[in-house]
Amino acid sequence: MSKYIKYMMLLLIVVSSGIFLAGCEKKTDTTDTTDDNTVVVTNDNKNTTNSNTTSNTTKTNDTDDEEDTEEEDDKTSTNTGNNNGSTNTGTTTDFSKYNSNKQTVGESSSKQYKINSLTNSPFTGYHRFVFDLEGNTANTTQKPKVTAEYVSSSNVVKISLENIVKDSSGIAFQDSVDINKEGVVKIYHNISGNDVVSVYDIGVSKTPVYYLQIADNGTNKWKITLDVKYPGAVAQTGLNLGTSNTFGQTKQSITGAKSAEGATLSRYSYYAANGVLTVVFEVSGSAEKPVPTCYAEYASGKLNLVFEDLSSNVFGNGFSGDLPSVGNVTMNKVGNKSTFVFNGVTNKDFKLYGTTNPNQVILEIKL
Repeated sequence: MSKYIKYMMLLLIVVSSGIFLAGCEKKTDTTDTTDDNTVVVTNDNKNTTNSNTTSNTTKTNDTDDEEDTEEEDDKTSTNTGNNNGSTNTGTTTDFSKYNSNKQTVGESSSKQYKINSLTNSPFTGYHRFVFDLEGNTANTTQKPKVTAEYVSSSNVVKISLENIVKDSSGIAFQDSVDINKEGVVKIYHNISGNDVVSVYDIGVSKTPVYYLQIADNGTNKWKITLDVKYPGAVAQTGLNLGTSNTFGQTKQSITGAKSAEGATLSRYSYYAANGVLTVVFEVSGSAEKPVPTCYAEYASGKLNLVFEDLSSNVFGNGFSGDLPSVGNVTMNKVGNKSTFVFNGVTNKDFKLYGTTNPNQVILEIKL
C-alpha cells in the first residue's frame, strides 16, 4: 500500500511540472520603445539598435540661413585652398541654380567690411572663387552687399563688394592671377570709381553661367562664394597683343579687331607707381579678336595712341583729360579713327600691349 501511494504522488508531481512548463514561452516579439534609451529587440533576435548611438547616423545642424546649407547641396566637394591646378571630383554638379543674370547677395548698409582673403579652386565643371569678409567693427550683423554681373563687352564676370575699407586679397590693383582652365582665364583686380567698392573681374572666353552665395563664417564674418561654370575655350586667330616687356621710343602696334568686328572703346583709367604711368583703355571686339587694332608712336614730338578703325568710341571729339606728371591728353576723331595725344610726353620710353578677359589696351610711360 505504501508503495502504491508513493507512486501516485510521484506521478502527480511529474504531471504538474509539465502543466507549468507548458504555460511558459520565450518572447521574441519586438519590444515597443517609448524613450531614447530603450534598446529595440527585433523578431529574429539578431539586430539590436540603441537609439542613443550615432555610429551610422550623420547629424545635420540646422541654420538660420538657408544659403548656408544650399551651398554644398549642389557641389561635388569642397576646397578651401588656393588654386593648385588639380580638380576636385565627386558626383555630377547640379547647375540648375546657375545663370548669366546679375546676382546680388547681402544688403545695403553703412557698415564697413574687410576682405581677409581670396582663394580660387577648380572643381568638376566649374571654378570657385571665395572671398572671406569680416565686419570692420564688432557686432556687425548686416551681411555685406556683393554683386556679380557678366559684362559682355569685356568678357568678364564683374564682382563688386561694397563698403570695403581694407582689401587683403593678395592681388594688387590692376594685377591678376592666371587660371587658364576651360575658358576661365584669370581673376583681375580692377579699379573702381568708388574708394570703398572693391571690384574683381573674372575673365571668361564667352558668356558663362554662375552662382553667387553668401554664408555666415563665424561671428562678424561671412564667406562670399562665386561658382563659375567652365564655358569652354575659344580660339583667337589673327590677334597680336604686342609685348608687355619692352620699353622704347619707336612705333609699337596691336593687331586686332576693326569696326566691322565690333571694335569699341568704352573708358580709360590710370595710375602712377614705381616711376611708370599706366593708362588702361577698356575695349572690346569680336570673340576671336576682342582687342582693337591700334598703335603708339611719336608724332610732332608728342606721344600719340591711335585706334585706326573703331565702330564706337564713347569719348567725344575734342575730349581732354589731365594725367599725373605728364600734363593732359586730348583726343581727335576723324571718321572711325581716334587719336589720343599725350601733350606732356616727349622723349620718354613707353610700351603698348593688350590683354584679354578683361579686354584692355595698356600704355605704360616711364616718368
